[in-house]
Amino acid sequence: MGAAAGSMRGGIDPDAAAFIARFTVDPDYIRKNAINQLFLSLKNSGIYNKLDSLYIAKKSQDTQSALLDWKRPTKSATLNGGITVDSSLGFNGNGVGYVDINFTPSVDGVKFTTNKAGLGCIVTKYGSSGNALFGSFEELPQDNRIACFTDFYHNGVSYQIIAINGGTTPETTMTFTLADPTGFLQLNRETFNSAYTFMNGVQVAASSDALVRKLSSNPILLLGEYRGSLGPQYMSDCSIGAFYLGDSLLTEDQHTLQEILETYFDTASTG
Repeated sequence: MGAAAGSMRGGIDPDAAAFIARFTVDPDYIRKNAINQLFLSLKNSGIYNKLDSLYIAKKSQDTQSALLDWKRPTKSATLNGGITVDSSLGFNGNGVGYVDINFTPSVDGVKFTTNKAGLGCIVTKYGSSGNALFGSFEELPQDNRIACFTDFYHNGVSYQIIAINGGTTPETTMTFTLADPTGFLQLNRETFNSAYTFMNGVQVAASSDALVRKLSSNPILLLGEYRGSLGPQYMSDCSIGAFYLGDSLLTEDQHTLQEILETYFDTASTG
């Protein structure tokens, strides 16, 4: 990994210190050191400045700290409909709720408002609920659905689909097959008419279509697509360990970010 090793003996990163100060319950030394190392690794690798928002729920100390945005020092996510946080998995879909990351692209987006925009997450559990893992949704039918990670068949082999914007015109889709749908899922919008999907740093799908528009509404996690009169469909059998928005990360950066996050999962205490 391109990030330099370090510990709190060499001084704590100021952004790490500010993040720790937001905890309601002061974390122990092991967690503080893991937090500090994550900030140092993100910055030393150059990824920190490519992110607009970052949430890490897996291995969180408690629900309060899981909702803190690591990149935006005054912002937090909101749990709706009884969504819970599991330290071993992250945000857990329950079939009736969702996670609002309270991100307005026109206000909070720096890298995310450019053509080269990216969003991705660590999928820690994915079942057969058949709805969206993350995305942006505005009323009916799917006026601004930018990313739906949907499992339309799950029996040993998982056939996945990324949908880019619905609305009144046919949506753009990228269909791919995964034997294991868990890991680091990444969606990149490279230009106004191209998008790519990656899983664990490997490109699994591509799309070239004029419908690949910029995201304009607040992205949400674990809320599925609207299905006509059925209303919103929620994720009931999946979990998200971490989620980010920002620049489109190329393969090397995807591998590095995944490694940084996995290192944090391995080194943070469990509360």
